[in-house]
Amino acid sequence: DSKTLEKTIRFFSAAYIDCAITAGPETGPIAAALSGSRALQTFREACVAECADCLRTALSPFIVLKGVQGEAVLTAIIGAADALSTAAGNGILARNVAEDMLSGAMSGVLDTYANSTK
Repeated sequence: DSKTLEKTIRFFSAAYIDCAITAGPETGPIAAALSGSRALQTFREACVAECADCLRTALSPFIVLKGVQGEAVLTAIIGAADALSTAAGNGILARNVAEDMLSGAMSGVLDTYANSTK
């Protein structure tokens, strides 16, 4: 059901970008300043893992991400989401542009995964 997968991708993209815009541009520099702390790094890794688990669950009715390639898909999506949301949060990219690019990146990575597991 590609329409519902597309809606799921759009929902994730909008939520991720919206969160960054709501948090404001100071979030990135604060996180960077504190990233020297092992405790904060561990916390960030736990947050990323939780985000990956949520995304894996949201996508599971349409595509099951397994193994190293599945982890690579999640890493690519979250990396793109972080970069685009930071740019949107800093006002470098408009919200709709960041959302469109994130949705496109997700679709492309998911297509690549699906084709590699056939």
